[in-house]
Amino acid sequence: MSNDWLQNLPQGWDTIRLKNVVKLKTNRIPGTSKDDGYVGLENIQSWTGKLLSSETSVASLEDNDERQNVVNVFDKGDILFGKLRPYLAKAHLAQYSGICSTELLVIKPGKRLDPRYFIKTILAKEFIDQVNAETFGAKMPRADWDTVGNISIPLPPLLVQRAIADYLDREIVNIDARIRLLQQRLALLAEKWRALITHAVTRGLDPNSPLKDSGVEWIGKVPEGWEVVQLKLITQKIGSGKTPKGGGEVYTTKGVPFIRSQNVQFSGLSLDDIVFISETIDQEMLSSRVKSHDVLLNITGASIGRCCVVPNGLLQANVNQHVCIIRPQHNVNAEFLNAVLMSDVGQIQVFLGEVGASRQGLSFDVLGNFWVSKPTYKEQGEIVSYLAHRLNTVDRLAALTQANIGLLYERRTALISAAVMGQLYIV
Repeated sequence: MSNDWLQNLPQGWDTIRLKNVVKLKTNRIPGTSKDDGYVGLENIQSWTGKLLSSETSVASLEDNDERQNVVNVFDKGDILFGKLRPYLAKAHLAQYSGICSTELLVIKPGKRLDPRYFIKTILAKEFIDQVNAETFGAKMPRADWDTVGNISIPLPPLLVQRAIADYLDREIVNIDARIRLLQQRLALLAEKWRALITHAVTRGLDPNSPLKDSGVEWIGKVPEGWEVVQLKLITQKIGSGKTPKGGGEVYTTKGVPFIRSQNVQFSGLSLDDIVFISETIDQEMLSSRVKSHDVLLNITGASIGRCCVVPNGLLQANVNQHVCIIRPQHNVNAEFLNAVLMSDVGQIQVFLGEVGASRQGLSFDVLGNFWVSKPTYKEQGEIVSYLAHRLNTVDRLAALTQANIGLLYERRTALISAAVMGQLYIV
């Protein structure tokens, strides 16, 4: 295991193997169906050490042990370190006693370590890189205690550790405050984005157009001359795909694109992490093939309701069972229909349909009964052009804001690394 990252420490600092200054706690107990004190990997924010919502049921726990209701026990002051996918850098300094995923190592810092300094050290990029280099398992890489415990860490005098922790706590508070402000700006831009779409697909572009009651509560009034119809009456197809036999084992690096829910984004179809299936499997899944100008809608999971239009350039592709293909009739503009589904009109019905299905997902029957506004085909095109222009400005502002948030997170990470390795002068 390389110690190159510890070559230029200040005079008076030591290096020491982690296992020599901490204790691994291995106490496990039967879990409960739900416990407010439970912490899973999904409850810890990557790289920051922050604890997110801790409401988790045993049904969503990470491994077989936990599905059998076995959990780790931790105490206030312990460090929880994620051994599954350690590149996600999930670590947390516990502020209370509780239970946690068995995919979290429970570590008790010894007397030679300040816990606040220690949590910053194991969240330093250089430490995470050391762990990642020793993980095993291609699909679900893990690090065991033999790996983590044998990594060396910088060990300054205890007073210096406390000074570094105090400094980082002050600086990180300032950085996080700036991040929160930018995130609030992003949320406001998202509201503006949705409001623009909703107004355009329900009221049209002419502010002087006479209005009539649509007869649907969440649509309200629409311009005279518009129709309000059920989705099944203006589509050729409403149906999803399936996961091929063998699941992820049959995915390939080339072949026919296979669209999953993570590829369906409000911003469009994302091909960054697309997987592929063979031509043979594609032939077995003819009903799940998409066509240009199909509208794709996620119908299960956390991304339910997210939708986009299949672009012209995608000549052949399939979807899995979590993605619904909505193929509009020829007198319906696909981009307009997608805008309706993205609007409050569409998202409210997604929510209502999901609740009605006990949060298991949207059925095709429920989708077919969605109410959508339908202006003339010419007006649909005009609204699509208008939204493309207006939303482009909002999207540019959102992208700039997101980039600034990314830079602040990078500064946060770099600051932690520099501090815990003695590269900053801290009074």
